[in-house]
Amino acid sequence: MSVAIEPLEVLSKIAQRSKEYYQLLADGPQQEHFEEFLESLPEGLRSYYQQKGFKGSHKNILFRRYVLEQAGRRMDAYLRERLEIAEFRLWQEQDAYQMKLFFSLKQSA
Repeated sequence: MSVAIEPLEVLSKIAQRSKEYYQLLADGPQQEHFEEFLESLPEGLRSYYQQKGFKGSHKNILFRRYVLEQAGRRMDAYLRERLEIAEFRLWQEQDAYQMKLFFSLKQSA
């Protein structure tokens, strides 16, 4: 007997666990994190974030994720522990697509 999966419930759970992950950075990123983050980016993205500056970027999820992952708190590991296998695989697909889209859009900006 298979259990029906409600897509909205799955997406809601992924969103909630992702939100919890970003909240691990309670005090937010610091200025020194921003400098390191900029150095890690390809030129097109670096220019984009330099224009936004630290204040304009401190809530950005790519920046926050960078800081968390540099501190050893990988998003994939965090979510793998908190999602069912099918939910985690869906998140992986979404994440790969979003990162590819994000980088392509920002490089053309």
